[in-house]
Amino acid sequence: DGDPRGFWNDTHAFVSGSPIAPGDTFSFQMDSSNTAAFYYLDVVDVENPPPPLAQPANSLSITDYGAISNNINVDNTTAINNCFSAALQQGKIAWIPPGTFYFSAVNGGLHASGITIQGAGPWYSTLYRVTPKNNSQGVANIITTTSSTLRDVALDCNGSSRAGNNNNGAVNFSGNGWLVDNVWIQHVTSAFWCSGNGGTAQNCRVLSVWSDGGNFNNVEGSAGIGMNLTYSNNFVRGTGDDAMAINSVNYNVNGSTTTYYTMMSNIMYVNNTAIGAWGGKNMAIYGGINQTVTNNYLHDTARYVG
Repeated sequence: DGDPRGFWNDTHAFVSGSPIAPGDTFSFQMDSSNTAAFYYLDVVDVENPPPPLAQPANSLSITDYGAISNNINVDNTTAINNCFSAALQQGKIAWIPPGTFYFSAVNGGLHASGITIQGAGPWYSTLYRVTPKNNSQGVANIITTTSSTLRDVALDCNGSSRAGNNNNGAVNFSGNGWLVDNVWIQHVTSAFWCSGNGGTAQNCRVLSVWSDGGNFNNVEGSAGIGMNLTYSNNFVRGTGDDAMAINSVNYNVNGSTTTYYTMMSNIMYVNNTAIGAWGGKNMAIYGGINQTVTNNYLHDTARYVG
């Protein structure tokens, strides 16, 4: 948009062939299929992921409701939401099996209430939002829930900026006692835009997003509260706005209507790593009372203060 600060883009893949053992060396090379004049490698993270988790007992798979993996031409919105609804009605877990499940950015997004959504692990189970080129419609969040749990999945999309109608957030949670655990998020606006009472986002990684990495606020849910929320043991790198934020809003004005919100309280940001926020702060505290921000590692902001 004429104001570039995104210096890299994270991607991930499995290494094929023999495993890389501790102490080994490996290299990157340009092959004939690599047609750019040059490539910059900023950082390489190598890890040995665990095997995929098995489908838990007492669960419903989204494939049982018509979801099809690894086909970008299939819009799985209805199939996934139908599985979420059935899981609520039957008191079961909604299972996201290994594979990439694509869904439309302009077909309402994914919605759940009062359920657990479980994947095989963020290396294996991906929910991927697809925005059409030259989009003129609004873009739905990847997943919006009330009082739910999301764990062991990756959330991704083809958004290339936060401008216009191209993108929106990933995890928009509110309600009571919600949990997001071991979720990998990339290429959205806000990775977390969450409110409510007693929610936790933990053990997650946020890479190359266009807005906030973690934003706890009091305006996401209809109750207008944000209290007793915890953001812990998360890794955040390359955000286009604040890597982490406590965002206590006093009021919003919409035409002739002014809406006031309850001041945020008892928010904890602990044991997190934030690196390379290129459009905001690494840790931002906008109001509220009784906040705890401790034992976080903040490194390399490109534009604003740490």
